[in-house]
Amino acid sequence: MIEYRIYKSVYDDMLSGKKNIEFRLLNEKPKRIKPGDKTKFKVLDNDNLYILTNVVEKFVFNNIDELWEHKEKFYLIIF
Repeated sequence: MIEYRIYKSVYDDMLSGKKNIEFRLLNEKPKRIKPGDKTKFKVLDNDNLYILTNVVEKFVFNNIDELWEHKEKFYLIIF
């Protein structure tokens, strides 16, 4: 399971459903993620607050312009 540290405000947005997609630079950790994997988002300075998620889809883009061209895909992604 991949773990990420997040701010409390991001945690609150995830809980409320306001945030339902995560963007990350493709470094070593995100490269290992694939659909079906579980991820854990832990609040900084409070290990008791966390959210477990299931990766539904993974999109990889070469640059921000390419991502923006395909932004309509992201309206369908949920945790």
